[in-house]
Amino acid sequence: MQIRNSARLERKIALLNADALEELRKVRRLGEYAGMSDIFIANGWFNVDATGNIVLSRYVKWEARESAMEGLRVATKEEGIAPRNIKRKWMERNGFRSAIERFFNGSFHEMVAASFPEENIQPWELEKVPWGFFDDVENRKKATRWLFEVKLLKDPREADKKDFENNGLSSLLYRHDIMGSPWRLVHEAYPEIRPWEMPRMPMDMRLSAEETREMVMMRAKDEGIDPLDLPKRCIPASVIKEHRRVVNVLIFAGIAVTDEDIRYVNTRRSRNSARSRALKAAQRRSSEAATKAA
Repeated sequence: MQIRNSARLERKIALLNADALEELRKVRRLGEYAGMSDIFIANGWFNVDATGNIVLSRYVKWEARESAMEGLRVATKEEGIAPRNIKRKWMERNGFRSAIERFFNGSFHEMVAASFPEENIQPWELEKVPWGFFDDVENRKKATRWLFEVKLLKDPREADKKDFENNGLSSLLYRHDIMGSPWRLVHEAYPEIRPWEMPRMPMDMRLSAEETREMVMMRAKDEGIDPLDLPKRCIPASVIKEHRRVVNVLIFAGIAVTDEDIRYVNTRRSRNSARSRALKAAQRRSSEAATKAA
């Protein structure tokens, strides 16, 4: 029996006799055909030419969508590949290219998801998302919500870069319009979350006077203190960078509105600075005394 490669495949394995089947079982263990299983043989998930000769090719002519999906399930089970670890090149090497093009609009993500519906596989859980997938803002929202509500079960206010990088969403995080900012993605999916509620607010973000006032009042409420007593650590670095000093932030927000308010804030900060310096000096002296005693 002659065995050759061809993309013109017409007849099924049912046309072969027992000797042809046995020869195919031997050939399937060689080279590019390794991994072709007995179940593939029994179901005719490859082809035969017009003369009854076996035609082995990477281009298997799948006749039905369901048989192609069943073939993928069988192949992954035999090779011990988890559905989320399936690679496009592996599928093409094992004869699924025609099925992807014919039944799944050229999308291997769609074929994998359809073949394993119980896994609820998302496009970004496979090796690469389709080209332009994250250009759609709804896809970006869906991915961000999935990350925090399904995968991590985490408050999106606590988002950081590692959350996206470690869960297949690096291509989303480092888009040209996202620029590596978790805040921009969180804000798209959860518009009610304010930028100062995040661990880090983007350094290029500028708050209006109203937003700055809202931020100061919220932080003061969380700390249980008067807004005029709000410490520097409670104000985002980007806001301090823009206004230079805490008192300027409070003036911009319309909180420190009188000369008395401004003097109070400046005096409080001076007292805090002096107290901090004195505490550090005492700690240093104590450390030096302990070292000498030892």
